Amino acid sequence: MSGPAITVVGVAAGTAHPRPTPLLPVCLLALTTLACTADQPLPTPPPADPLIVAITDVSGFLTPIGRYADGIWDLPPWAVPFRLESLAAVPVGDSSTWRWPDGRRTWPEPGRAVDTTGFPASAVAVNVPDRWYFHSERIQGMPLGTDGLRLWHHPCAVGWRVRTQARRSRQVFPDVGDYRTAGVSLSRTPTAVLPAEEWPDAERVVAELELRDPEATRDPDFIWLGVFRFDDMTIGVLHRLRAGLGVQHAVIELHGDRPRMVASEERSMC
Repeated sequence: MSGPAITVVGVAAGTAHPRPTPLLPVCLLALTTLACTADQPLPTPPPADPLIVAITDVSGFLTPIGRYADGIWDLPPWAVPFRLESLAAVPVGDSSTWRWPDGRRTWPEPGRAVDTTGFPASAVAVNVPDRWYFHSERIQGMPLGTDGLRLWHHPCAVGWRVRTQARRSRQVFPDVGDYRTAGVSLSRTPTAVLPAEEWPDAERVVAELELRDPEATRDPDFIWLGVFRFDDMTIGVLHRLRAGLGVQHAVIELHGDRPRMVASEERSMC
């Protein structure tokens, strides 16, 4: 999403006219506008072309698990899970009108100024991508438009996930073997989508990163949802087929024989 456009208005002096132009009200208006905005910083422009990786379910809902921008991996504040009791309705004007939820109480501490600077305190989410690109074994780069945000339940908290236009049209994607997960959606188009024969061995990567469940009787099964090349990196998205504690989804940076987990979603006990 782009920031708001700023229009600069100038007033020309010395205009030849039989009657004087009333410049004073215009000047006062300009000064008042400057005074009002001096203490209200404008939104910081978002990083150039950030990448958000989201797990996509069969109904077209997206759960973001990682964001990459300016060489840093993190998670947008609006995608961070939070406790349900942190939600609150607050009055607007008087007690007959209420706003829910109260974004000032659900907003996690941001890691980037772009996520909050200049936005109203009641904001629940800013800079949510308007368009995503869905990838699976059968579908590559299918555009999905953002249609809204919905709360969903983690084991110990709740969080926002993106509802896409696929949900509104009741389009259903085939699952990858565990009933709900259909693939991965990216907020921007990769430079290349690697074919399956060029994917690294998932078992080797899982072993090197030690993505094992210490409580499980056997190692969990992981598959690739896709491997994508961007200008400065190659990433793969792992998905865990079997239930259990530990990593459920993970974004892996692939640099030769040195994989690195840069983002993940985990099942855990409260």
